[in-house]
Amino acid sequence: MKKNNWTLLLFCVGGLFIGTLLAHAVFTWTGWGFMSQGMPLIWQPKGDLGFLVYDLHLELKLNIGSFAGIALGIWMFRRW
Repeated sequence: MKKNNWTLLLFCVGGLFIGTLLAHAVFTWTGWGFMSQGMPLIWQPKGDLGFLVYDLHLELKLNIGSFAGIALGIWMFRRW
């Protein structure tokens, strides 16, 4: 099967999601809560064009598990 950028993106997003869930579950349960604390990246574009007004709020919280999940996704992509 041919590898492409969309497949890599899918593996990275899946790894990000699973890594974040595992980090919150494991590190909160074991008492290492500081490991599951996220670093927020926030982007809030707003605009008023007279006939169109938009307000968008995007927030991404990265933690240790997120980075591990992304690395796992890239590794799985290369092995696949």
